[in-house]
Amino acid sequence: MHSAQFAQPFQAAVAAAMALSNTSSASSTCESHVLTPVHHTGTKSEWMEAIEQQHLERSPLNRLIINYLITEGFKEAAEIFAQEAGITLNNVDLTSVDERLKIREAIENGKIQDAICLINKKAPELLDQNKQLAFHLK
Repeated sequence: MHSAQFAQPFQAAVAAAMALSNTSSASSTCESHVLTPVHHTGTKSEWMEAIEQQHLERSPLNRLIINYLITEGFKEAAEIFAQEAGITLNNVDLTSVDERLKIREAIENGKIQDAICLINKKAPELLDQNKQLAFHLK
């Protein structure tokens, strides 16, 4: 078995989890919202006032929170938050969260070969398509 040969295995674990989540067949229904750019060179209070004038809709923020919870492996929290926020998760593959967590744990524990095997089972093309990730894992 290989041991971790890179300085921060957590970064490789996160990269692997993100790459796997991007290969999911589920597509997001999150609408694209554009914020008005805030260009400011004034005082801190002027900056804070400009920030407070930005309008953020709750739906995209809730989707962002759901995405974070799923990406970080907080499956139960994502399910509870979605229920409380009235969001349906039918476009999100929560079963892959457990698989991504196993990959992440293998990387964090220095079991790189195990992680590579798990990645190849979940998404055989991933390491071929993402050479940088493959490099970090070897």
